[in-house]
Amino acid sequence: MLADVLVSSSWRSGEMLPVSSPRRHLTLLPSTPGGPIPVYRWRQGRYGVTLTRDEASWVVRMTSTGRLFGPTETLYEQRHVDERYACWDVMARVIRATQDEDTGVRAGRDVAAWVSSMCHRPTPVHA
Repeated sequence: MLADVLVSSSWRSGEMLPVSSPRRHLTLLPSTPGGPIPVYRWRQGRYGVTLTRDEASWVVRMTSTGRLFGPTETLYEQRHVDERYACWDVMARVIRATQDEDTGVRAGRDVAAWVSSMCHRPTPVHA
């Protein structure tokens, strides 16, 4: 009942309720013969956007859980050869998920910095 009063009072007054900030971080998937696979993840609410590096391409996936947090379903998946297009695609998916261009631009900058660090990582020298 308290929640109903809280929602109805904020709806009438026009105030915005605080929204949780999106979670984004680097995740390493389980080890493969070539080593762990780095993944960029962005998540807010029921939507998630991931960027992974395949052999010759970048894979952008947008997923969503069901209304009652059921199984995850893939809403969008696209491969890009150029990392620049993959970053733009992540930005577009975040804008679509949040309906907020500023959040999408921030996510685009974050993923561009992440991709840049991935592409310009020094290769280890074995003696």
